[in-house]
Amino acid sequence: MKFNIVGYSFYGKSTGYYNLSKEGLVGGGEVYLYDFAKFLLNEGHDVTVLQASDKNVNFELDGIKVKAFRVPFNFKGSLGILSRYGSFNLFWKKHLDKNVDRVHLHDFMHAVPFGNKNMTGTSHGITWDNPYFVKWNKQGLQLRAYRNFIRPIAKGSIKRLGKVIANDTFLLRFVQSEMPQYRDKIEVIYNYVNLDIFNPENKPLFRINNPQFKDRKIILFPRNFGYGRGGLLTVEALKIVVEKYPEVLLLMTGEGPEKVLVKRKVEEYNLKNHVIFLGHQDHFKDMPGLFSSSDIVLVPSISTEGTSLSALEAMASKKNVVVTNVGGLLDIVIDGFNGLVCKPNPKSLAEKILFYLDNKVESKKIAENAYNWVKKYHNYKLWCKKYKEALDI
Repeated sequence: MKFNIVGYSFYGKSTGYYNLSKEGLVGGGEVYLYDFAKFLLNEGHDVTVLQASDKNVNFELDGIKVKAFRVPFNFKGSLGILSRYGSFNLFWKKHLDKNVDRVHLHDFMHAVPFGNKNMTGTSHGITWDNPYFVKWNKQGLQLRAYRNFIRPIAKGSIKRLGKVIANDTFLLRFVQSEMPQYRDKIEVIYNYVNLDIFNPENKPLFRINNPQFKDRKIILFPRNFGYGRGGLLTVEALKIVVEKYPEVLLLMTGEGPEKVLVKRKVEEYNLKNHVIFLGHQDHFKDMPGLFSSSDIVLVPSISTEGTSLSALEAMASKKNVVVTNVGGLLDIVIDGFNGLVCKPNPKSLAEKILFYLDNKVESKKIAENAYNWVKKYHNYKLWCKKYKEALDI
């Protein structure tokens, strides 16, 4: 069967993040698309990914055909959303293969206006839940405009598509509340982790390559610096934590628009000896060693979060995880059992970090539970099986 997968960003620098030194898979959404395409290839299907780019080019990535095309009216910065769900939505259809059997939208909100009941799509989490839209400043006004723009697109996409596969229950609850006549179109398939790549046996490469930090307690922030990822929140919490544990070291990965603000806050709080900015890290080559080197992993999302791949990968590495009670994170972390759940504010996040640092026995038990949990409920084979059933292939 010939599949076309439609996704605004996949491989390269055209995904909206800044200062990338090389081409690659930038974030969790792009990794998910890669793994989804490889799953279809392994099932014997022909797969082509259609993505936006700054130029027209066709290439192949590990057997995945990629058709990158230039999107007219390509906006940058805060107006980039008009390119992702405006221009791109209007032009992807003309690039479909003529003999395509199935079209799957990597982001279901690409379905307006050309989606139809023969197509399927994936939801990676609600994206309009940032609480700062109430502020009457530049950011607040942008978020307010975004909410008014994106919610009708989400609803219209659900109406058009035959099925939407959501990686958390948040979308299902939204549809049940806002448009319950379409609730049966939503099928929940939680995210996954590849235990062959992320596991407790990985070498702690960061510690090995940086022996000067061997006695430091390492906290990992394995995120990009989008405004909903919790970068500023993390630094605010770190300020509280280092008062009791001055040996703590925070590693922050990724790039993005909030990074400048986070760096500024690190200097303001005199935390330069407690924070290292690692920049973009290769998901498959670098991240396993970073997880293995860490003691605590933070997924402190303020908004726009599904069942985070980073959280699952940390749990698979048998690490202590702290997540916020946002989006789909409550679908994968049970507070006090396989991780800790905090409110998205500095005091609550710091309290959870300090719990791990103060309680070694309980922390070890939670990490064991986390590892066993992902092995049973979030393994890659189970994810593939559920997708086969959902797509009826």
